Amino acid sequence: MDIRISQIYYDPAQLPTLEKAFVPFDNTENPNREFAEYYIFEKEYASGKILPDAHVGYVSWKFGAKTRLSGDKFLNFIEANPGYDVYFINPFPLQVKFFCNLWLQGEFYHPGILELAQGIFRAAGYPNQLAKEIHDSSTALYCNYWVGNRRFWDTYMDFVQPLVNILRSGLGEAEKQKLHSIADHGNDFSFIAFIIERLFTTLLNSNTSIRHLAYRHSYADIRRKYGHAGAVIHKIFPDNSRILNCAYSWLKK
Repeated sequence: MDIRISQIYYDPAQLPTLEKAFVPFDNTENPNREFAEYYIFEKEYASGKILPDAHVGYVSWKFGAKTRLSGDKFLNFIEANPGYDVYFINPFPLQVKFFCNLWLQGEFYHPGILELAQGIFRAAGYPNQLAKEIHDSSTALYCNYWVGNRRFWDTYMDFVQPLVNILRSGLGEAEKQKLHSIADHGNDFSFIAFIIERLFTTLLNSNTSIRHLAYRHSYADIRRKYGHAGAVIHKIFPDNSRILNCAYSWLKK
């Protein structure tokens, strides 16, 4: 199985943090930060570097810090489960317990994203009702930590590119101002990156022909990332737990 995972970095100081199992991808020029990894996806896909017989992915330099797993472990997971179009690992598995879908989670953390994204889907002629989607741990992904074959890449780019075209030039002035405003003051990203990274999961929900497999976090994985309390929550409560959803929303008020 030919697996090619590149890890994007844009500062030489990030090099020591990269996974040994991945290939460093130099993005120090960083010409389109607002689009995050999608800029790389678009460029690499257009250049013909997504080979028909390989599984290819481009992950951020924060892969290890966010997943708390090694690149080797992700590679071993893929190699042990042949036959899928795309493999992915969600670095925030507990979020699936708190929200019914990624768009509602986004609205909680980045107010206004749901209306923006729905307007973009509408402008592109897509029928998706984002607020009504149900995402569970088999489809939910909060970062672009996926590795796909050419079949998946073709499907993904066909789905995403019309939406990206709207992001670039198909919005009114008020929507543009909102879109380019800061959605997360922790990293000064606009709404664009947070919209694009959620498109993967909506695609999986929309296209049932895609053979996809999510990394299943073990109890030890969850405990390493969230501590004992998080591991207990992961073990006891099902995805999209109404109890946790209400409690979490109340605590964040």
